[in-house]
Amino acid sequence: DWSDPSIVAVKVGGKLYKVQFTHAPLAQALNMVGVDQLDVATRTAGAFNRYFSAVLTRYNPAFVPVNAARDALFGLTGLAVEHGEAAALDAALHYPQAARAAFRSARGKSGNSPWDAWAKEFAEAGGKTGYVAMPSVEDLQRAITGKGLSKYSANGLTKLGHAVADAIGAANDAVENALRLSAYVTLRKRGVSIEAAAEYAKNLTVNFNRKGYEGSRLNAWFLFYNAAMQGAKRAVDVMRKPKTWAYLGGLAAAQTIAAMAAMGMEDEDGEPLWNKVPDHVKRRNLVIVTPDGGVATIPMPYGFNVFTYLAGRIPTAIMDADKTKASNRAGAIVGDTLSALVESFVPVPVSDGALGLLPTVLRIPVNVAVNKDDFGRAIRTENPYGKHDVPRASMGKPDTPEVFKLAAQGLNRIGGGDEYTPPPMSWFDRAPEDFEYLLGELTGGAGKFVMDVATLGGKLATDAPVMGKDVPIAKRFAHAIDEQAAQQSMFYERRDTISRSLEKVKDTFKRDGEEAATAMMDAMPELKGASFRRRKNDSKNGPAGSVEVRDGRPVIEATDPNGLYALYKATEDAVAARNEAIREAYADAPAGLVLPNAERDRKVREQNTARMEAQRRFNARWVVDVVGVAE
Repeated sequence: DWSDPSIVAVKVGGKLYKVQFTHAPLAQALNMVGVDQLDVATRTAGAFNRYFSAVLTRYNPAFVPVNAARDALFGLTGLAVEHGEAAALDAALHYPQAARAAFRSARGKSGNSPWDAWAKEFAEAGGKTGYVAMPSVEDLQRAITGKGLSKYSANGLTKLGHAVADAIGAANDAVENALRLSAYVTLRKRGVSIEAAAEYAKNLTVNFNRKGYEGSRLNAWFLFYNAAMQGAKRAVDVMRKPKTWAYLGGLAAAQTIAAMAAMGMEDEDGEPLWNKVPDHVKRRNLVIVTPDGGVATIPMPYGFNVFTYLAGRIPTAIMDADKTKASNRAGAIVGDTLSALVESFVPVPVSDGALGLLPTVLRIPVNVAVNKDDFGRAIRTENPYGKHDVPRASMGKPDTPEVFKLAAQGLNRIGGGDEYTPPPMSWFDRAPEDFEYLLGELTGGAGKFVMDVATLGGKLATDAPVMGKDVPIAKRFAHAIDEQAAQQSMFYERRDTISRSLEKVKDTFKRDGEEAATAMMDAMPELKGASFRRRKNDSKNGPAGSVEVRDGRPVIEATDPNGLYALYKATEDAVAARNEAIREAYADAPAGLVLPNAERDRKVREQNTARMEAQRRFNARWVVDVVGVAE
């Protein structure tokens, strides 16, 4: 009975089948969409995700050391708890030999060492998770030129790109299998059979070849869904062993000590250096801060990172008296820890709400629209304090490559805007960083690496300062604290605290009257120097000396020019002035690729420095007036 709403027509191998669903609404939805159309959409989304996965991992040079570090920590921990510390130590000591053999195997070259024989046995037993032949130098020459280095073909650059991509992919494949090979040999030497050793090695970390019943379909819609599921399962399996918690406790203890040490290191304004490390860095790494402001990061495997992150949050909450209530500190710790748990063990980014349910390919334009990347960071600089709307094309950062600035300006003109007026349609009002983000997302880690190299080259070619964060690959493990970003982040976080406090005072005034609101405001150190604005003359709205009220809520102003609240308002004005000055710098700069815009970028850097100094003054006073009072 095809009229039955629980019946769905499914075409398999050219034959039509009737499938009855016990959940009729699901069947109706499938019939409405059409099974064939649903399959086409899944295949299309899967093609996009396979591409994104490749450029983020396989063809990303920066992924090689990060993946090696995470796999080593996670895999050796699992080996230690499941086969003993001696086995883990043996695998660690022989990792270099295994890595060299894995690279030779990945290049398709056979060696004569015992490790090459082990690598062949390992591959034939099915222990590998992937394989691609890494070309030799001679192979690269032939691929690029067709003959030799002195005779390039017309499409030599294209061939070079393919050859380099293959080499990077082979390097990632080899790193992925190096620890597995070392673990395999360790177990074989201890009498484990070929089949058992290969199976264990293949599942040592994430087994990319294993998929659940719906793994392929879900992986098509959510990037790295299968890897996240397999990684979460493996992490749970390892954590079931009591010995694992001893190792996790050691990692947590190391992070606790490092965090407490960093909390004891202060800058010249009394701000702990630990507060200047971005939260997204703390979530994914074991972080060590040095007295000179250097930051060393050890990438943590997903699952393990929850313990190091929590270990850094607890001493921060205890030692940092920025929060006045113990309940607030406890709530913040619980909330942040749950968020880290969800990120590590749930394969779908549900922490992003409805956005997390979007397929990866659709999240990219949505992220641009809401100005938030996958780490929750702002993609572009907005102008919340401007006197009027400023074109986003005129708000670019000085370190953003010039090509993106030209693209933003060009789109602005096409949309009918100019250096003073945004285009009528918002999609034409794009910042240079929007284009940089889009290209970075579409080209993944491979494209980001190329852009990083280009940016570093541009800085080296000019007088622009080069910092640790500008060095590709190395910046993932060591860099200096970004002072501008740190001061800005602390200012905006504290601005939010002030905004919430102002709302509480205004609501209390409206509900309980002036006396209760005044008492509340006096008890809030973040509002030091603020008070209710009072009428200077009698008016129809009230007598002289009474509080000015709008919609039943009082107007609050800075009455003490030396108070924290006055400094906060002055900092807001400085940010607005900086934004306006940057707009003028863009408007005054003639079109050009290098020299004409060097002066513009110099002005932008000067304005960013001025903004940082204003925010630093505010943050320094905050340490005295808020943190000091709480202590």
